[in-house]
Amino acid sequence: MKQIKIGTCIQGPRAEEWLPGFLGKGFETFSLNFHMSLEGTDLEQLAGKTEKLLEGRPERISTIGFYCNPIQYPEHRKTLEQVIRTAGRFGADHVSTFAGAFEDRHGKKLHVILVFIHVRGRQCLKR
Repeated sequence: MKQIKIGTCIQGPRAEEWLPGFLGKGFETFSLNFHMSLEGTDLEQLAGKTEKLLEGRPERISTIGFYCNPIQYPEHRKTLEQVIRTAGRFGADHVSTFAGAFEDRHGKKLHVILVFIHVRGRQCLKR
């Protein structure tokens, strides 16, 4: 039987600064999360830095989260595609995001749906 791993979320833009403080504290996995933008974060560069920090350690990054609205905002979709393409460089098996919503459409705000995308070993986006 597989055991549930103990993990925590870290702000993606602060990962390089914060991740070392979480190592050795009992967490087995980490989710690096971004909200609405990457805030200037170079994902490839961050992946290399986190790889070095975790080298030889049992902890791992399991998820990259990018919480945005890719249905309504094309720039969010473009960034989400970049996150999906880059997740494997972190060793992450999943990308978590919102499916999105059309805000204030016809006087109603539609609900946002949380989505997990399994990224390891298959193509996630097709055009």
